[in-house]
Amino acid sequence: MNIITIILLAAITTTAVLADIPQYNIIPLSKLTDNPNEVTNVWSINDAGQIVGMSQAYEYDNGTPILYRPGEYDNAVDLMPNQRNTGTIRPVNNNYGQIIGTRMTLNNSDFVVVAILFDESGQGNNIVIEMPDFLESRPLSTNDLGQIPGSTQAGALINSTLPYTMTEFALPQGHNAASAYAVNNSGQAVGWASWQSDPTQHAALFEQGRTICLGTLGGQESIAFSVNNFGQIVGAATDASGRRIATVFDSTGQGNNIPIGTIGHEGSVAFSINDNGWVIGMTSNSSFFPDGGTFLFDGNEAIDLQSCISLDLDWNIEQVWDINNLNQIIGWGYLDGQQRAFLMTPVPEPATLTILAIGTLLIRRRRSY
Repeated sequence: MNIITIILLAAITTTAVLADIPQYNIIPLSKLTDNPNEVTNVWSINDAGQIVGMSQAYEYDNGTPILYRPGEYDNAVDLMPNQRNTGTIRPVNNNYGQIIGTRMTLNNSDFVVVAILFDESGQGNNIVIEMPDFLESRPLSTNDLGQIPGSTQAGALINSTLPYTMTEFALPQGHNAASAYAVNNSGQAVGWASWQSDPTQHAALFEQGRTICLGTLGGQESIAFSVNNFGQIVGAATDASGRRIATVFDSTGQGNNIPIGTIGHEGSVAFSINDNGWVIGMTSNSSFFPDGGTFLFDGNEAIDLQSCISLDLDWNIEQVWDINNLNQIIGWGYLDGQQRAFLMTPVPEPATLTILAIGTLLIRRRRSY
């Protein structure tokens, strides 16, 4: 074993020993208008760093969908220019840059749900796909095939490209309702299902035309909010005492579910899992409302996200909604007392940088001999 290998192995060992809480840079995302009362939230980030969300700038404003292009986080793009109070709900994006959302509009006293393929240029050339009257869709994600999850009473997947198509998942015997919230690239969708005799919701996996109930942590309720491309599923479930706890679900439906923890709070819920198995979510009080705590779970332990940023920064992280495969996180919080949407990006471990520097120096020195 040569000296370079020995030194690099020693540095790697030191890194493993020193590895602690992951550190993040955090930057504010710009607002859409100059209105000081504007509230901006972000829902979805793809692996290129494209971010989509909503802006509410005016009283009685139902929200305007907005886009942040990679590296242009000081410029929010209005995805529905000159259209206000349209009732757009949660735009989401995929790794091809497709931006999809749903909108509820009032038509002859009835609400009509439509899916919208947004024009990324911000010119407003959006494509609208009207849905059947019996369909509801409030997606938390879309996959790279452009499918969005929803419900027709049973869980459903909607193909957002023309011509419009839809796949329904059969309900298990004794169930009367279900809804899907998220979908991966294999077409696995997750959400909830309920029994005819009991309206209590249980987390559910929808795949290959069927619905698999995922159980709880010993309590009565559960719900699934995210599934990654390896089929790992997260959400929340109640335990025997009734506490709702962020959960990694057993996708086989055998009930071997794993609680993530609450980082010292009453409860918690997981909202997103990436392909690295990293999970983000929020804590809650005894009434199950978010109480301002957020966490990152790296597969081993849950960490308070506030501890992942410098104490010198006047940020108070309130909510997080998505994490991409580069472990970038989006959400909103308070900066200097003002509500702002943010992007968190991992900072390389100092010891890792040391390894790279030592390795480069020694290799160069060896070549010089």
